[in-house]
Amino acid sequence: MTGISLSQVVEKFWKIEELPQVLNPNPEELECERIFRNGITRESDGRFMVRLPFIYYRPQRGEYKYTAVKCFLNLERRFNANSQLREKCIIFMREYIDLHHMSPISYNPSLLEHYYIPHHGVFKADDHSKIRVVFNGSSPNSNGISLNQCLHTGPKLRRDITHILLNFRRHAVVFVTDIKMIFRMTWVHPNDRRYQLILWRESPSALLVTYELATNTYGLRSSPYISIRTLLELAERERSSYPRAAAVLENDIYVDDCLTGASSLGEAQILKTELQSLMACGGYELRKWISNEPELLKDIPLEHLQGPYEFHDPDNPPTIPVLGIQYNPTADSFTCSFSFKPQKSLTKRTVLSLIARIYDPCGWISPVVFKAKAFIQRLWMSDLNWDDPLNQSLSDEWLLFVQDLENIKQLSIPRRILPADATSISSHHSLHGFCDASEAGYAAVVYLRTESSSGHCSVHLLISKSKIAPIRTRLAIPSWNCKELCSSQN
Repeated sequence: MTGISLSQVVEKFWKIEELPQVLNPNPEELECERIFRNGITRESDGRFMVRLPFIYYRPQRGEYKYTAVKCFLNLERRFNANSQLREKCIIFMREYIDLHHMSPISYNPSLLEHYYIPHHGVFKADDHSKIRVVFNGSSPNSNGISLNQCLHTGPKLRRDITHILLNFRRHAVVFVTDIKMIFRMTWVHPNDRRYQLILWRESPSALLVTYELATNTYGLRSSPYISIRTLLELAERERSSYPRAAAVLENDIYVDDCLTGASSLGEAQILKTELQSLMACGGYELRKWISNEPELLKDIPLEHLQGPYEFHDPDNPPTIPVLGIQYNPTADSFTCSFSFKPQKSLTKRTVLSLIARIYDPCGWISPVVFKAKAFIQRLWMSDLNWDDPLNQSLSDEWLLFVQDLENIKQLSIPRRILPADATSISSHHSLHGFCDASEAGYAAVVYLRTESSSGHCSVHLLISKSKIAPIRTRLAIPSWNCKELCSSQN
């Protein structure tokens, strides 16, 4: 969560159960789309090249290199203290050069409008053997203007996570895969690469060289839009040859994660092959494969599978994060696990940072999340400063909550929601929604009831949402029930 404040993390946790909103595109989004359509071309290898979507009135340029030099010298000081970081950054940058994703410039940037992007390396939170290089497009120049202020964000194209997960639960045979280097598979037009200049050298004794990045760069305001929009462009252009795979790109992709499936192993094999072919047409590669059906992955190289590679140990079934949720491909089920280490001191800051780690996009553990939200509300009502210790009452309540949270590991949610003999939603299946409210808050939940051809009935939780009642506007709850309310309205 580098670069994200605690308040932003808590806000994201608080809003995770908000209903998605459908907004009409604004003029800036329409302009961004126009720039994309008019500027996109396709190279001989099938990969796309795009223009950076600059706003119409660009702010006045200023001096950028000084900040980039200062940032790089700080990075070199970190290298002196951390040899592993230095080694990993060198490997990362060498790969950039070998893939022609960056190259030394052959011109004087001071004669042209340009931008230097400061950068640094950080270890991944879940794997300290890997790093990612962060490119800071929000770094201001001498006039206080950054590159990101000059670029369109573009319309929101990402599918809602809940929609993707609900679709994922419909299929009999599923697979999950990752699009390798999704951002860097799109070329940036040569005329725009001077806005993606970076400084690099492997040793302090070497000359500090200016390189230009040739691909869509993570850290720029427009890069998420460009990466997804290019995938959609690929789907549109190749739809006639790969209709199933094109639909996957439009409906089953979240950033670089693909979650999809089919009604049978044979259909899943066809879909997998078609998806691989479609992605290859655009220069993309699929990695980190997992499936609830090992037969589906027999032709996938071992190094392209998501570890662990063996899924047949019933005593130690593997769980793999899928869109932030733990998925067990052996049991074909979702699980929840939140491990909170004992804290030396309980303050509002430490408690909020722990609560914000609870992730539940579909509301499968809404009672837990509701209780956490209620505790956040009480923290704010207590008038504690960020680093003040919790009083005894709040501390006891929090410790009891954390202790109870361990029991959530026993929860297992079946992935598949349709019977084995079901090919589609039929008259034998029905949706059932419930809602309720109290002075503390309100919630709604939807279940799917299914019936197999043999008459066996199953009920699955699909989604739920909850909200805490505002502190200042809590009203008495009328005694009538929902049925009476509906009758009175009719």
